[in-house]
Amino acid sequence: MPLGGREIHEHELKARVLLAIGLLAASVSTLAACSSIPSETSPSAGAWKDTVLAAAKTAMSDFARSVLSDGQITASEYRESVTRWVNCMQDLGFTAEATERPDGTMQYKTEADKDSVDSEAAAHQKCSDEAGLQIIESLYTTIKANPQKADQSDQIAQCFVKHDLVKAPFSGDDYKKAMQETAQGGTPPWKTDSVDYFNCMNNPKS
Repeated sequence: MPLGGREIHEHELKARVLLAIGLLAASVSTLAACSSIPSETSPSAGAWKDTVLAAAKTAMSDFARSVLSDGQITASEYRESVTRWVNCMQDLGFTAEATERPDGTMQYKTEADKDSVDSEAAAHQKCSDEAGLQIIESLYTTIKANPQKADQSDQIAQCFVKHDLVKAPFSGDDYKKAMQETAQGGTPPWKTDSVDYFNCMNNPKS
């Protein structure tokens, strides 16, 4: 059923998580920030296992920790996270809908009901924490795009420059250094709340 509420822009929801994934990768000596996850029969027990296990330590709910604690995310676990988020939003007085795209990712829409008590942003964050949606979905789609965890630092850097997220010259080594500094509490030299940032992190060739 189509909803009248505004579409939740995925870049708004995932930008912070994409940065977190990059920091998790840096913390386990992996500096490639773009990722992708396996299918139901091909779990991420390989290249991304350490990153997923590290994410489990930062998860905000028992459900998210249980999903991530084995170092893999299945399609059914991802869908369960989405379902939990939708149910949570509905419990808080919002009409919520998740529609699956052909690539298996979700598009979200919400609409506030008259008796909703929380703001949309606060409700989304609360439900995302409970369902583990941000970290689970971002890792799932990231690992699916790059299952071998290939180092895409140069491509990400070029994409950042192309979309004016940073000033040239900016190399893959500069990107890695910035990620290491951010992991130590610094501020990244690029905006993490833009559509271009989201696109570069998910598809550096964009």
